Amino acid sequence: MNKSKSVNLISKPILEDFLPLINELTKTSGPDATQYPKMTQLMGEIGAQKKKGEIGQNEIHLLQKAFGEAMTTSQTLQGLVCVKPHGYAGDYEIIDKIYTNHLNPHEKFIKWDRYFQSRSAPNAVRNRKEFFKNWLAQKERPLNVLSLMGGPCRDLLEFLEDNPDADIQIDTVEYDPNAITYAKKLFEKAGVSMERISFINETIFKYTPIRRYDAIWSSGMFDYLNDEAFVMALKKLVYCLEENGELVLGNFQKGNPTEDYMDFGEWFLNYRTDKELIALAKKAGIQEHKIEISKESLGINLFLHIKK
Repeated sequence: MNKSKSVNLISKPILEDFLPLINELTKTSGPDATQYPKMTQLMGEIGAQKKKGEIGQNEIHLLQKAFGEAMTTSQTLQGLVCVKPHGYAGDYEIIDKIYTNHLNPHEKFIKWDRYFQSRSAPNAVRNRKEFFKNWLAQKERPLNVLSLMGGPCRDLLEFLEDNPDADIQIDTVEYDPNAITYAKKLFEKAGVSMERISFINETIFKYTPIRRYDAIWSSGMFDYLNDEAFVMALKKLVYCLEENGELVLGNFQKGNPTEDYMDFGEWFLNYRTDKELIALAKKAGIQEHKIEISKESLGINLFLHIKK
C-alpha cells in the first residue's frame, strides 16, 4: 500500500523511468547477487541525474519512498542511513553494524543488508578498523592515545581485547553522548575493563587536552569537515602531539564506487585525493617531509600520516 502511494506521487517522467526497476527489486524483498549490477546501475543513474540538476532532493525522497520499508524504516542498513534515527549521517549505530557485518535475519530485509554490506564503502570501513589495530599494535609502549569521534569505539575495544596487558592510556573524544553510552555498553558486554580509556563528551574544537599524545587517531571525522575546518582541527591536533608522536586521520578518496548509493541516503562526505590531503597538511604548517599517505587495501579510505 505504501509503495503504490509513493509511486503515484512521482509525476516527473524522468522519475517514472526508475520505477520499473525499483518495483522489480522490491517485489523480491531486495536484490539477489545476480541483480547487484542492476541496483548499482540504478543508483548511478539517479546520481547522474541529480548531478545534472534534473532531479533534486525532493525527488530523491520520493524515490526512497518507492522502495517501501527497505529505505523508509531502520530495519535495513540502507533504511537506517536514510531515516537517520540519531539525527546525523554516519552515526555510531550504522558504523558498528558495518564493523560487525550485521544482517537483519528477517527474509524481508536480509537481501538489502547483504547488498549494502557487499559495497566498497562498508568494506573499506571494515578495512579501516583493521588498519587502526595493526597501526597501534606496532607502537612502542607506554602509549598515550587520543581517538576522535570514534562512534561505537569497536576499534578500540577489539584492540584492547587483543592486547589485554598493553601499557596504554586512551582518551576518546565524542560529541554524541549516546555514542559514548553505546560504546560503554559494548565494553561492559565484552567484559573489557575501561580503566585504560576515558570517554570525553566534547568536540575537537572545544576539547582542552590534559596531556600530549604519542598517537592520535581519527577514523572518519575529517570526511565531514570543509577545508577550513580541516586545517583548524589539524593545527590543534599537531600541537597535541608529543615529540616523535604520530597523527593518522582517515578520509575517503575521490572516486568512491559507493558514492551514488551513499548520496541517495544523504550520507555526504568531503572526498579528497592524496594530493589534496598533502596540500591541506601544508596549509596547516606541516613540513612535507613529515607527511605520508597510505591507504587500506581497496584504496578507498586514505590515511594522512603526520609525524612530529
